[in-house]
Amino acid sequence: TVNRKISFMFWLGLGIGLGLLVYAKFQNVPMGLVIAAFLAYELIIKKAWKSLGWLVVGGFMPTVVINVYFALRGELDAFWNNYFWYYFYYGYSDEFSKLPVWKRFSPWRAGSLMWQSYAIRFVFGGWCLAVLVGFLGTAKKVILDRSNRLLLFAATFLFVTFYAILQSGNPYTHYTLFLPMPLTFLIGVLLSRPSANQWGSLKNWVYWIILLSAIGQGIFNLTKRQPLERLRYDEIDQQVVKIIKANTQPTDHVVIWGYADRFYRYPGLPMGYRSP
Repeated sequence: TVNRKISFMFWLGLGIGLGLLVYAKFQNVPMGLVIAAFLAYELIIKKAWKSLGWLVVGGFMPTVVINVYFALRGELDAFWNNYFWYYFYYGYSDEFSKLPVWKRFSPWRAGSLMWQSYAIRFVFGGWCLAVLVGFLGTAKKVILDRSNRLLLFAATFLFVTFYAILQSGNPYTHYTLFLPMPLTFLIGVLLSRPSANQWGSLKNWVYWIILLSAIGQGIFNLTKRQPLERLRYDEIDQQVVKIIKANTQPTDHVVIWGYADRFYRYPGLPMGYRSP
């Protein structure tokens, strides 16, 4: 429930937090927009115009401050070209992956992303089953009241999270780190709905599904996972490390434009910054 008595600092800070999501990881943008849109809708319903205004101001503030900073340094193009547009094209175009649209968003690819690794397969399967059981147990006549708006938000939030991780066209397993929070939130919303109380055993079923899948995944990971295999390009890596060490001092920093983060560890140099 929106409380008009909440200080403007809360809404300003919340807006700043949402505005900073893009700079934590560019793929956060769809999720941040969904959070902002649903929150703005609630504020409009309550006619909390001042709170809405502070939320919008806070949302734009980080980008404005960053642009002013780079403009004062005479490096505004460095921000837009080296950061913003680079990550925009990486995350939301086919510039770095030529995978056709129908393959990017196919249900098979969405499922394989969660189940391609044995280390996460069982727990994600449990979460998905819990969501299905929750929907079947709480599905009622749809009226856009507060409970259903919250459910719509949770479902939309999960949907755009899948969109964000599938759009780039790169099936990296670490992208699944986006999914636990929206899945857990959706399960919580389903179990908090009034209709969930009409089926007394529903919550117990869902709790047991989540618990057993997590325990099963933990047991599997502890007993079945094998030591990491030697990288097939390890010899090339060692050559790169020798070149880095030969051309740097112990006080230098290394910047890696990509996902080969092992080169932060191999040369023993601290991480630098992409911006000059």
